[in-house]
Amino acid sequence: MRDGLLTAVVDGVKPGLTIKHEAKVKNRLILFLFTTLALAACETVKGAGRDIGTAGDAISSTANKVQSQL
Repeated sequence: MRDGLLTAVVDGVKPGLTIKHEAKVKNRLILFLFTTLALAACETVKGAGRDIGTAGDAISSTANKVQSQL
């Protein structure tokens, strides 16, 4: 029994593929999906790093203001 998405991709490429060729197509699809997810995760982590840096700057600025008032 095949997965729906993989069946659509494999069957859409060419009817009557050999098992070896089907495995290549599946591996390429899995690699593509993994790469896409990895790139999305990198952008998410990069954005989170920027947010944390901005929060750290705000805390430092507030701490400096309070310290100068003492």
